[in-house]
Amino acid sequence: MENKYAEGDLRFDILKGAYKAKVQVLRDICAKADFSLYLARLEKEVHGNFDFNQIEQLEDFDDIPEMVTDPEEFKDLESVEKISFKLQNVCELDGREIAKEVAIGESQSAKSCEFNRTADREEFLGFDEAGDMLKAMQVYVKGVSVHSKSPYPCRDSFVDQ
Repeated sequence: MENKYAEGDLRFDILKGAYKAKVQVLRDICAKADFSLYLARLEKEVHGNFDFNQIEQLEDFDDIPEMVTDPEEFKDLESVEKISFKLQNVCELDGREIAKEVAIGESQSAKSCEFNRTADREEFLGFDEAGDMLKAMQVYVKGVSVHSKSPYPCRDSFVDQ
């Protein structure tokens, strides 16, 4: 989806422009192929490390907030340890939520989704064992459609932007 839809805005009638037309075509195809179609927020979690010595204005861990929401303050991760995906607020096309969260691991279709360059939020998770790397998780969010042969979105569901 070209827009980030809020939690309560995942309904077909709120979609706009080319994305609404795309979902309408998918709805027709899914109906003929006996697939289910949903709207959801796809979250990409990137776990990695920062070099603590490179972060300015922090004297010790007590100065590090648990979560940063201002993208201006985000730093690039020095190394990435793990990337995972999950669907949040999975809804029928009428907006009725059917699942709060569905883990989809490293789904190929989710991996192919393009996210903004800047994370939507960043959480600090503590230090590594040596004490010189700060562990963090950066979260990227985008609206997607999900089609599934199963009557419920699952790990094998196809995620489409």
